[in-house]
Amino acid sequence: MNLLFLLIIISSSFLIAEAGAIVHFPPPLKQVSEGVLPKNVTCSEGFSLIIKTAGASPACVNHTSVEKLIQRGWGMKIPDASIVQKAQSIWDYSIQQQDNEFEGDYIEGPTEDGYEITKYEVVDNMIEKISDFKLPSNLVHLQKDNEKHYEIWNNFINLIPEANRNVSMFYLTTDGVGEIGGGVNRDLEDLSKWYLFYDIYDSYPDGTFDAKSTIHTTIHEFGHILTTSSNQLEVDSELLRMLSNNENKFDDIFAVKLEECFPRYMSVDGCAKTNSYINQFHQRFWTDITSEWDEIQYIESDDKYYEQMTLFYERYENRFVSEYASTNVDEDIAESWTAFVLLEKPRDIRFISDQKILFFYEYPELIEMRNHIRNNL
Repeated sequence: MNLLFLLIIISSSFLIAEAGAIVHFPPPLKQVSEGVLPKNVTCSEGFSLIIKTAGASPACVNHTSVEKLIQRGWGMKIPDASIVQKAQSIWDYSIQQQDNEFEGDYIEGPTEDGYEITKYEVVDNMIEKISDFKLPSNLVHLQKDNEKHYEIWNNFINLIPEANRNVSMFYLTTDGVGEIGGGVNRDLEDLSKWYLFYDIYDSYPDGTFDAKSTIHTTIHEFGHILTTSSNQLEVDSELLRMLSNNENKFDDIFAVKLEECFPRYMSVDGCAKTNSYINQFHQRFWTDITSEWDEIQYIESDDKYYEQMTLFYERYENRFVSEYASTNVDEDIAESWTAFVLLEKPRDIRFISDQKILFFYEYPELIEMRNHIRNNL
């Protein structure tokens, strides 16, 4: 009988198979024990390699089960090295920007975001200009550069899954380079929708598109949409109206509603639902430091306030993925979400900042969103 034998060597494990037969490889954990990196494990024919979400160990699963297991959050595909590198560089760049002090670039305007430039209505994922705002003559050119407007918008729709965008209005602002790079405001006419804005100078600080800064802004601001949407909060239209009109009684009304909401997390938009992302995040990571944070919020002097907030961050640095995350719970969960998307899964949970990233891995739908965004970086 004329037989052809195939010699397969895997880290000192030898397998022999007859020609035409299925080649069987050792179990993934055995390969790892013999020095093979998890990402280099070889599966037998008909099986695909994925990494288990719990424990980050390799597993060989049936080809037909891969997508289903990923959607359920049980596992994830082997990270593409180029995606890993690009995502890490975006995160590093954003942290460096946060650490930089911008001097002389601030543009003071009529709103807290500087100047509003132009506004678009979102229709079927397309933007249609509805108004231009009055600007100083040296900023008028920002309204006319439609190509830049569309590039920023396309960045958003490229990254964020269509079913989760929930944006009804898109507009551009500027307060110069630095300061506020973008933001979201709830649509008061449809509380399930959002207004999304970017500072055009932060996306084009030197006239060319700063993709890293814009991508970070997009992921961060989507974090707010994701964690404070109408299916996460009992959105309070009274509070929103009072806040929008800058009414003096807002603080008093908020204090009453805060007590009614307790022990759930209370945002300025309303009381968080028990099983919402932000309530679970708050209960797990903030309850022991909330009173200390609250005391700082009553400081009237701006200089003293920022001094104490800096000290607050320094005391609890290992709790936060960035200094900006220590601003409040809303910014903490948005920054932690951004780190979850851009950074690799932590293997060391000594620091609470790492535990916050791991928090998002408990939700299969968030893992799916992460994969979508990373694949479109």
